[in-house]
Amino acid sequence: MENYLVEIPLSNRARREMKREKSPLSNERLDGMFGAFFADKHDFDTNPNGFMNFCIAENTLCYDLLRGKLECDPNIKQSLTQYSEFGGINTFRQAIANLLEHKIFRCESGDVDPKQIIVGSGCTSLLEALFYGLCDSGDSIIIPSPMYPSFVHDARMRANVKIEPASMTIDDGLGNIRFALRMDKFDEAWKKVEAEGGKVKAVLLCNPNNPTGQLFSSDELLELIEWCRVRQIHLISDEIYALSTFSTSNHFVSAYNVVNGRMGDNIHIISGFSKDFCLNGYRAGYIYSQNNNLVNYIKQISPFFTCSNAVQSILTNILTDKPFLSSFIHSNQARLKSAYTKTICYLKEAGIPYVESQGGMFLLLDMRCCMAEITFEEEMRVWDALYDAKVLVNPGWTFHNDHSWLEIQKDVDKRGILTFMAFTSIYDNKANVLEAFIQSLQVKPKENSRSLILTNNTVAEKSSSKKEVAPDYLIIFDDLSNELKDPSITKLMKIQRHFSTKIIISTQSWTDSSSHIRKEIYSFSTKEKYHFLYTIRNGDYRKDFNLQLEIKI
Repeated sequence: MENYLVEIPLSNRARREMKREKSPLSNERLDGMFGAFFADKHDFDTNPNGFMNFCIAENTLCYDLLRGKLECDPNIKQSLTQYSEFGGINTFRQAIANLLEHKIFRCESGDVDPKQIIVGSGCTSLLEALFYGLCDSGDSIIIPSPMYPSFVHDARMRANVKIEPASMTIDDGLGNIRFALRMDKFDEAWKKVEAEGGKVKAVLLCNPNNPTGQLFSSDELLELIEWCRVRQIHLISDEIYALSTFSTSNHFVSAYNVVNGRMGDNIHIISGFSKDFCLNGYRAGYIYSQNNNLVNYIKQISPFFTCSNAVQSILTNILTDKPFLSSFIHSNQARLKSAYTKTICYLKEAGIPYVESQGGMFLLLDMRCCMAEITFEEEMRVWDALYDAKVLVNPGWTFHNDHSWLEIQKDVDKRGILTFMAFTSIYDNKANVLEAFIQSLQVKPKENSRSLILTNNTVAEKSSSKKEVAPDYLIIFDDLSNELKDPSITKLMKIQRHFSTKIIISTQSWTDSSSHIRKEIYSFSTKEKYHFLYTIRNGDYRKDFNLQLEIKI
């Protein structure tokens, strides 16, 4: 009896998860902030000095509208205390189909088959079911970033699915940021996974987006859908904020509408009642898929994440009361817009820049005005100061956005380079930035300038002058994928020899560059008599046998 206090270890997989390496930027406060919040929760009347939490996407604006429906369910009956159909009660699935047809897809009655809807205890468990149904252990899913941080945890924890970010951020170099789906970034993510020996099985898109509040256009969605179909991978469209929009210029478009209802086997829509119906705690969500094999699989495993009959009954009562449903949706959107308008007014008064939102409960704040230097460590210093003031926010690095530009900007500032412009694409609002730069070149030709084409540390031909002359312009093209074939780059290559200009091109694929650029490299290696371009099967390129051109393939 003396051994009953001996510790019996957990399973190996449980211990691996508990010891999983954390970000070096994380700290005890950040890891435990939700526990701190629930232990000391702000309340205007009972706990005015408690934590105010801006980290969770909860809509608390409409409980007064819902209270009557939540407190009294006219459909209560004994059958709700018994087991029900796998995948959801039939009347509830029919009510969801009607909601999709009349409020979200705005299609004809009967277009959505309720048998292709699976109900579960919230979108987290349903997403995990999709990860199990679409991916094998170790496979990858691409998610546009900034992204909802918990996607990484939800995919990895049990299904062992990896997440690869594809950046949406477009920075004009002047501090103005916007977001868009960019296929070149999806290409980069795809190539990165393949280079590491992995497989991409799906793209997960949150639309309206968490955390940017972005609404994606029909053109963006169609391009992404075609990208997925060409590669024969799945698209999971998380549309949980579909009815929580307040933009007057843009409107929500579902993936369903982009393909005119023909989603096929590779498009799957997931949504729920936490956000649009202000019911996070009721734990109710659904998947709509026209892939019958997937639907049957998820139905078989649905006992692991069944939504309670009582919750299904209450929601059925809400969805089938058509006058109430229409009034609630309208009121909720109006209150969201009012809350958003008030919030940005406060931010403007305080002089805090922000990125405009179009839906959801999201605002990205630009806190650089509070930072001594632009580093993630400094961002955490600001976060700690807010924590001390009992204000909880999510630091930017947790959204898995591209860190590289911060490091580049940091190095540029350190070197005292004043004229620095950064773009994530040749095109900005459909305008060709490079063409505008070419037109602005007014530098007189220098006698000693030579034609140069470089890729990451390329060994270049030296000027005949003994004195090294720094270039007037250093132009770097880094992983622009097919944009490297743009005629403006070819034009720049042709004229740059008349200026003291250095061009650096970095690409993961040799074929991304234009034929002119490839000819330039060949010409650089062979223009002198008895010299040649030597290519090696392992991907090396050399001028002659001993002068290596470090081209990143």
